Amino acid sequence: MPDAADIPERLVVAKGQVFEANNVWLGLEIDSHPGCEASQMATIAAGIVANVVEERARAALRMRGQSFFLLNDEMKFLSLVFSADACALVEKKTGLAQRLHVAAFASFGRKENFEEHLQVFKKLYKFRNGIVHQGKSFGELGITAKECLIMMDNILCCCIDAAIREGWTTKAEVKHAIDARLLSFGVPTLTPGEDVDEETGPSLNI
Repeated sequence: MPDAADIPERLVVAKGQVFEANNVWLGLEIDSHPGCEASQMATIAAGIVANVVEERARAALRMRGQSFFLLNDEMKFLSLVFSADACALVEKKTGLAQRLHVAAFASFGRKENFEEHLQVFKKLYKFRNGIVHQGKSFGELGITAKECLIMMDNILCCCIDAAIREGWTTKAEVKHAIDARLLSFGVPTLTPGEDVDEETGPSLNI
C-alpha cells in the first residue's frame, strides 16, 4: 500500500475519505518581547483578540499548525484552502469573485502581488475542486502534492500577515477595502452569474 498521495495512479490508490484533526495547538512559538515585530501576532496567538479579523487570524494560525499533522496530503491541502477563505473573510463569494478576494486580501495593495497570487490560487483551486467534487487524489490529478502544499501555505501565510497588519477590524471594513483595492487594480465589477466560475468571468487582462 503506497504511503504517499502524490504517486501516479496504478493498481492501488490510497486516499482518506474523512477529515481528522487533534484539537491541540501545534502552532508556532512566537517571540512576544517588547519591540519585536511579531509581538502583535504573539498576542493574538495567545488568545488576546480585539475584533473579528484578529479572531480569524488566530484561527488560521491554529489550523495552519494542525494541517501538517493530518493523515494525507489532500487533507492538508484542503485545510489550508479553507483556512485562507476564512482568514480573508470571503463570506458568500464564490467562483472568480472568491479567487479575486483572496488574492487582493493577501496582496498588501501591490498589484504585482495580486496578479501572482491570483494566477497561483486559480490553479490551486482547480486542484481543490478535483479533490472535493471528483474525489480524486493528487496522484490521480497528475500533480505533485508537495509543490501545491508549499504554494497554498504561502497564500495562507500572506492572508494571516495581512489580517494582522492591515488594521482592519470588521467584515464591512474588509469588504470595502478589498472592493476598493480591486478597482485600483483595474478589475471590473462582477455581475450576478459571473462569479460562478472563473472560466465564465470577465477578461482581467492580467
